Amino acid sequence: FAGTAGVMSVVGYIVVYRFPLRECQEWILIIGMIFNTFGSIASTIAKFYMALHRFLVLRNGQLLEVTQFPPLFSRLSLFAKYAN
Repeated sequence: FAGTAGVMSVVGYIVVYRFPLRECQEWILIIGMIFNTFGSIASTIAKFYMALHRFLVLRNGQLLEVTQFPPLFSRLSLFAKYAN
């Protein structure tokens, strides 16, 4: 969602600042500003949520894969160690 919102913000910026618009086309300017504002706010909120989620997952110290699949994890670790 953060990527889509970032694209919306960029598209809104391009519409507002790159295209010369006449007074009769001010509704395009308003829509571009709405896209830019909504996209930047939504992208910021989504990135904050991702950072918070990563912090909460890494704060635990134990990965779910290690606790639920120890044989598979150890085999993959050995494979990664000796693959090079």
